[in-house]
Amino acid sequence: MESMQRQQHSAPFKAKVALEALTEQSTVHELAARYGVHLAQITRWEHSWRRGRRDLLPRSAQTGAGGRGLRARLYQEIGS
Repeated sequence: MESMQRQQHSAPFKAKVALEALTEQSTVHELAARYGVHLAQITRWEHSWRRGRRDLLPRSAQTGAGGRGLRARLYQEIGS
């Protein structure tokens, strides 16, 4: 039997997908198909973002101007 390896996603990837889910321009099902991620995972990332959890962003982006820059770039990337 082949063992399944859990896929690890980067913090910027999680933030990008969560922000796209928040904009509601695409359904969670569409995002899941586009990014190859289970829709329950996208929903968790979206809820984390809404609660202000910073674990979706890399540590360098959580503080100071670097964090604002990354967040602005992510919003710009998804068109918000």
